[in-house]
Amino acid sequence: MPIVEWSEHVLVVDLLNEPALSDDLISLSERLSTGGAQDVVLNFLGVGFLNSSNISQLLRVREVLRGTGGRLCLCSVNPSIASVFEVTHLDRLFHQEADTASALAALQMAADNCE
Repeated sequence: MPIVEWSEHVLVVDLLNEPALSDDLISLSERLSTGGAQDVVLNFLGVGFLNSSNISQLLRVREVLRGTGGRLCLCSVNPSIASVFEVTHLDRLFHQEADTASALAALQMAADNCE
């Protein structure tokens, strides 16, 4: 899984289509559940479609992060995947930004606003 440790508390994950997508999300969830609070940017630039299993895995990653105090931001989500999020109302659960830099900035701004 192409993970970049952006900082001590931020991971950037570059996702790809299946079968790597499922494997990467499962591995990420396992990694996060054994560590401390971290924020994660999931870069969807290499993902062209999602299946129901992928959505379930995304929800699992979100729940693990919520349990550890981490935050999740998606970026570079193509229009077909964005429409899946909208139709299923998952766009209310997953914060999305245009690109990795914007996602990192959004996480930083949120951290700066927390006391």
